[in-house]
Amino acid sequence: MKNLALLSTITVGVNEEEVEKMLYDLGVVPILKARKEGVKGTEVYLNGRLIGIHTDPDKLVSTIREMRRRGGQISHEINIARIRDKYLDEVRINCDGGRLRRPLIIIENGKLKLRPEHIERLRKGEWTWSDLISNGIIEYLDGDEEENALVAINPEEDMSKYTHMEIIPSVMIGAVASIIPYAEHNQSPRNIYEAAMAKQSLGFPAANYRFRMDSRGHLLIYPEKPLVITRGIELNGYLERPAGQNAIVALLTYTGYNMEDAVILNKSTIERGGMFRSVFFRTYETEQMRYPGGEEDRIEIPSAEVRGGYKGGPEAYAHLDEDGIVSPRGIRIRW
Repeated sequence: MKNLALLSTITVGVNEEEVEKMLYDLGVVPILKARKEGVKGTEVYLNGRLIGIHTDPDKLVSTIREMRRRGGQISHEINIARIRDKYLDEVRINCDGGRLRRPLIIIENGKLKLRPEHIERLRKGEWTWSDLISNGIIEYLDGDEEENALVAINPEEDMSKYTHMEIIPSVMIGAVASIIPYAEHNQSPRNIYEAAMAKQSLGFPAANYRFRMDSRGHLLIYPEKPLVITRGIELNGYLERPAGQNAIVALLTYTGYNMEDAVILNKSTIERGGMFRSVFFRTYETEQMRYPGGEEDRIEIPSAEVRGGYKGGPEAYAHLDEDGIVSPRGIRIRW
């Protein structure tokens, strides 16, 4: 039920011992020493492990973030957040691998750090995406650090209350949801249902389907490009391999009664074979066995004398080669 956002990445991981040593250098008191000496403050967790106490957590958080935004001083994969409510007050630092993060534009003192001159450098090829990160213009936040962020969707006159801004509002959703046209006009459950059901849609997954050795597969006959497309569709290549058809739909009460998920289809549409027609491929396996007494299995075209082996007549074995196995070149789809 979960979907990666379009620009999300998965962390590789940073050496935990080096990060722990850096935290001690920044004033974190080791937990055994803090308990022994009665040091009071905020608990500090590294990758979920309690390592110590810090007496000024806000300073620790701001220092780590400043170091991260000064490219090269510490890894951009290190995330830090202060989680505080009526039940707990703790600082969480994460540097392990396998975390999901997404990029956001940094806002400082109510102003975007991304400037027109930065965009111009990107256009000229003088900068790359990595330069935006190393220069503290864009940073990746994980789930914990997003708790400390207030993200603006679009630029506003007064940005002083925000900490970050979306690069493009649509990248907060995933590749599947990005194909929904006019998603902002739908009820949220409709978008969620589509994101789940689009994964089950039939399409044209491979042009060499007749020669592949997949254990099973579905193929939609006459797939069509959608009439209304989004920017996400263009970016993820969906137009090259569409998984659907454009149907003309009439909405009416008919007899006055309704039943959920019931449809009435045009008979000629089905008979022409062009609407919602698909093919299912499956791989079959068999073995030639030998039995006591000299009996054995053989894969072949059975002769007319074999008892019970010639059901259906010659037509039933029309696609078999001389060895009794179906020839890929001889397959013909019949409706």
